Amino acid sequence: RAVVVSLFALDASSPPEFRPNGSLWPLMETAFASLVAWFEDRARASEMRPLLDRMCEHHARVFGRDAAAARATLLRWSREVRAQFLADNSRLADTTALGPTLAALRSDLAAQRSQLDEVK
Repeated sequence: RAVVVSLFALDASSPPEFRPNGSLWPLMETAFASLVAWFEDRARASEMRPLLDRMCEHHARVFGRDAAAARATLLRWSREVRAQFLADNSRLADTTALGPTLAALRSDLAAQRSQLDEVK
């Protein structure tokens, strides 16, 4: 929680919806999780260096660690968040579950094609 508050510079002047326990706090946590999930890929591609450095700085500040330890933790978290996301959503990538849906779609398209042919 503290690292999210620090990274997004939330304080008493921030809209209350964005602060912890605010109605949009889950959005802030989700935004942070997204940044963490892609941290490793962005670091590998040398993308968004200022953001990655800022994430390391805030992590180090909140947890009282040095930047190298913060980076190692964020890299680990990145792998863990991505692995959990894939595990939670593996059913969406399961193409065998799409079989009946695709068959129904083919059938619907064939019926529409037949109806169009009748209109011509």
